[in-house]
Amino acid sequence: MMATALTELERMKADLCRQDYWYFVQDFWNEVPGAQPLEISWHMEFIAKELQLVAERVFLGEPAPYDLVINCPPGSSKSSLVTILYHAWIWARFPQARMLTASHTSELVLDLASKARDVIWSEKYRRYFPGVDIREDTEAKGLYRNTHGGDRLACTVA
Repeated sequence: MMATALTELERMKADLCRQDYWYFVQDFWNEVPGAQPLEISWHMEFIAKELQLVAERVFLGEPAPYDLVINCPPGSSKSSLVTILYHAWIWARFPQARMLTASHTSELVLDLASKARDVIWSEKYRRYFPGVDIREDTEAKGLYRNTHGGDRLACTVA
């Protein structure tokens, strides 16, 4: 894909997406393969803000003051917020991040990792964050790496 200059609006949106995870979620929701139309609920913004607080400390190399546990019923967008879009957003800010994703079934963990990879491969993501490229030699569903040393490994736990 040949890079073209961003419009002023796209540049502003890319900057907002980089700064604010909740904005990123809303702007990139439709890039998730198979995503239903976004129906915002109060808990989604709350989760996004909490995830951003966790990430900001990691970006600064600060210790975590607490462990974040998200316990919501099925169908409340946890996977999209935590396992798909969050990883794409982290690489937009901190491309050297190394991430591990685990689930109770290999089908689920590979599906979620694949969807995150598809967001990163999307034309919009590549336009907004042109420096984040997945290496061609490691682009499998279960393990992929970017050109900055960041990677994502998917595994199954019993």
